[in-house]
Amino acid sequence: MNILVHIFLIILLIQDLLYKEVEEQIIRIIFILAIIKLVLYDNYIVSYISLSIYVLPFYIMYIVSTYLNKELVGLGDFKMIIIFAILISSDDILKLITFYLVTYLFAFIYSIIVFKKTKYIPLIPWMYLGYIYVMYI
Repeated sequence: MNILVHIFLIILLIQDLLYKEVEEQIIRIIFILAIIKLVLYDNYIVSYISLSIYVLPFYIMYIVSTYLNKELVGLGDFKMIIIFAILISSDDILKLITFYLVTYLFAFIYSIIVFKKTKYIPLIPWMYLGYIYVMYI
């Protein structure tokens, strides 16, 4: 099942990089796979805690962007952070910090490289990189 999750995540990351949009159907499929993984491994409490601590920074950014009438974080990115929180399922604060550090560091590097060309910074590729780093390295 992990292979399916990675395949669909790679499809989303390519879509986000190339088209600046992601398909809702693929997000739903990944969400269903994440829920199946949650049910199979029976770690509801840890996933609930993980969901709470991983989503909070994105939720704050979403509220700020709504208040400023600027899109800092897209709705697809917000949905994906929820999915990554379920997939990571950890209440380890070090994993949280590492995930966000990798995500934002590479998003910042990407933004410097393409600064003049676009104002949109895709976050899904860098969230996926953070996920890979936290889960496998």
